Amino acid sequence: MPISTGTLKTISSKGFQVKFTDYTYTGIFASEMSPFASDNVFITYNSTDQFTGWQVFSGVVGTDAFDLVFTPGVTMVGVLTSKMSPKSKIAGTGFWSKSGQVLEVSASLSSSSCSNVYFS
Repeated sequence: MPISTGTLKTISSKGFQVKFTDYTYTGIFASEMSPFASDNVFITYNSTDQFTGWQVFSGVVGTDAFDLVFTPGVTMVGVLTSKMSPKSKIAGTGFWSKSGQVLEVSASLSSSSCSNVYFS
């Protein structure tokens, strides 16, 4: 299984981005989260064909690290740049794009909605 490295940062209390090589994953949390970031994310996958479309994720973040699992089988782990307490389970959905693309997202979640949000 190939492994790539990248970075992760929250872009709001409802979302985050992971950037590496030629791809970006933009995630939307199912519930609000405190900010967190990592400069050393390890992404494990079978093929770059997995970096397309919308995918759900789940995992744990805190106190020193995070661990996320995506469908279909992509995993991300990393050390947080700052401690985060308490440790929290997280889940949500998001989408893959080629790095540098500007995409429009319209999503409705149970606790809030995002409409016409632009990421680059």
